[in-house]
Amino acid sequence: MTVMWGDILLNDIVEYVNQKYTKENQFTIINEVRFNWQFKGFPEILNISEFCTYIETKLQISLTKLQEDDFFTKIKQMRTLFLDFIKDLKGFKKENLETYLKTYIKKIYFAIKDFINSILFEYIFFSYIHADIYLNYKHYDIDLFYIWQFTNLELSMTKLKKQLFISMNRTEKELDFVIKELDQKIVFLKSKSKKEELEAII
Repeated sequence: MTVMWGDILLNDIVEYVNQKYTKENQFTIINEVRFNWQFKGFPEILNISEFCTYIETKLQISLTKLQEDDFFTKIKQMRTLFLDFIKDLKGFKKENLETYLKTYIKKIYFAIKDFINSILFEYIFFSYIHADIYLNYKHYDIDLFYIWQFTNLELSMTKLKKQLFISMNRTEKELDFVIKELDQKIVFLKSKSKKEELEAII
């Protein structure tokens, strides 16, 4: 189903960002191990079957059903997060709305791509070697570390959404209430992040 903002099609904007900014061939290096991966565009982000096959080949392991389910859950969470952050934008009729949305979705792409590069693959690697993560002179439980960092991703995306609404709100000020709600969510996520970090420290 195609969602519309006036004459602007969400699918067209997402596809524009997919074509212009998302590059399928990505890589990250974790502890001198290079992981190559493909960003499949929004809303898919990663192909779960291909991703699991690649991890098995790269690390020369056979994933258990539990591990495959874990990857599926994590990728699905990213997809859901993306959809949550665009679903309530329909109905706005603003001048230059298309430009605002293209910029917003582009920034979401970079946030999620960076999360995959720096957090998802770190989680995979340290799970593989059965080690805790060592960061800023602290040891973190790998599973709790991931939960904490996913909250930080949501926090970053909430800040991006606030920036979007501030940009759209410069003249009429009709979005003041929405911006206040986002401020409250940012405060909540900051508190949640701090709590989760403390829980993750070993």
